[in-house]
Amino acid sequence: MRPAWQGGTAKVTLTSDGSGIDTLGTTALSIETITVGGTLYNYATASAAVPNPVLFGEHHVGDALSQALSISNLGLVDGFTENSTPALAVRPVRRLPAVRSPAWRRVRPTAPA
Repeated sequence: MRPAWQGGTAKVTLTSDGSGIDTLGTTALSIETITVGGTLYNYATASAAVPNPVLFGEHHVGDALSQALSISNLGLVDGFTENSTPALAVRPVRRLPAVRSPAWRRVRPTAPA
């Protein structure tokens, strides 16, 4: 992220009002100029992932799958917005073993009739 210094001034006109305390009314005070400044940033804005949703369809246990995914920075390119490189952390999904029930072990092939 690249910082950018910005600053400015504001003129404030003040009036003292003592109407609730005495009978002097209002008194104009001198105009004050306030100077402010600071370093400004604009964070990156991520786009929606494309494709969305990511669909793999139906597959067999143990199939290896992959899918391209696109994410971009929608922030303005103006020196105030961070330049980010999206990163995606993928956690491996535990592969489930093929399930064989105890009943499967009891089934024996029979000779054709």
